[in-house]
Amino acid sequence: MKATRQALPTATARFGSSLRALRLAAGYSQRELAEAVGIDFTYLSKLENGRGQAPADSTIKRLASELRADPARLAALAGKVPPAINELANRDLRFASLINALPSLTAKQLSQVYAAAAIDEVALPTNEALVARRRPRRQSRAS
Repeated sequence: MKATRQALPTATARFGSSLRALRLAAGYSQRELAEAVGIDFTYLSKLENGRGQAPADSTIKRLASELRADPARLAALAGKVPPAINELANRDLRFASLINALPSLTAKQLSQVYAAAAIDEVALPTNEALVARRRPRRQSRAS
């Protein structure tokens, strides 16, 4: 019997599933959200399905604004590195070395870094919070 290994989700897939959950909780169809943020709905569909590359920072900010989500958390879910991080790494060799060392740290060491930096786990809001902020569905123009 051949064993199958389940692949870990990519940053794009995590971003996509989170984006879909936020969109549904906000009561948008893909077409409605795409129109509201100025992107094609087929592109939004690809994002939600984890296909292609993560969107540009400006698109993440527009999505976050429309969905009332934290843009920094959406960017983190998309695997984006904020420009300020790149700038600091260019100026501070010690910081750049820290960033380069992070992938080799154990889970315990990473937990200690997170605790020292007062970083909470990146997570979507609870279902109750999503339902509480759900917007009413738009009324159809055709009567």
